Amino acid sequence: MRHLNRVMGLGFFLLSFTTALYAQDQPSVKLDKPLKSVVIDSVVQALCRYYVYPDLAVAMGAHLKSQMNQGVYNTITDPHRLAQWLSQEVLKIHPDKHLSIRYDPALEKRIHAFNQDPHVNRNANPGEQRRNFFFKQAAILPGNLGYIDFTNFADTSTLARNTVRAALQFVAYTDALVIDLRNNGGGNAVMASEMIRYFLMHPLC
Repeated sequence: MRHLNRVMGLGFFLLSFTTALYAQDQPSVKLDKPLKSVVIDSVVQALCRYYVYPDLAVAMGAHLKSQMNQGVYNTITDPHRLAQWLSQEVLKIHPDKHLSIRYDPALEKRIHAFNQDPHVNRNANPGEQRRNFFFKQAAILPGNLGYIDFTNFADTSTLARNTVRAALQFVAYTDALVIDLRNNGGGNAVMASEMIRYFLMHPLC
């Protein structure tokens, strides 16, 4: 989307995500310094990749890295306590009540089981597909103004991604773009993050 000079969003939307800290699947696990470094690096990468406000994600990551280098987390060995502390620290940068960090080793097992289940349908949701993955309109208005209206962030199937790409390519050579979110109810945070990436020249982290 190199030819887009500005992006205007009408309305607003809120995104939330929870980063699970995976250390070991044992309730009595103690975190040593190398493992804490891996955990914090993973949190920083997740913020940069998924958080809806990229500039704040960079600031949060820099803050956590700075604290780690200063030894602030040296005495914390409990993963639940570390997760709680990291949540408090990122919220100092931006008080987003939809953002939290937690330790949940059982979640990793559930995700792994989901990915290994041959009966899981990874194709497009038929209901979403019939509704064109919630895209209502992609148009070029007078004055070479691009306009996109969609009412939800669909699941990240291949067809849904292709629909997003087609809509954005259609308005790629307009002088400005309006993304109308007045009737958008939210949806899949990963899809929202992927859409934002179309407007970034390079990764921020």
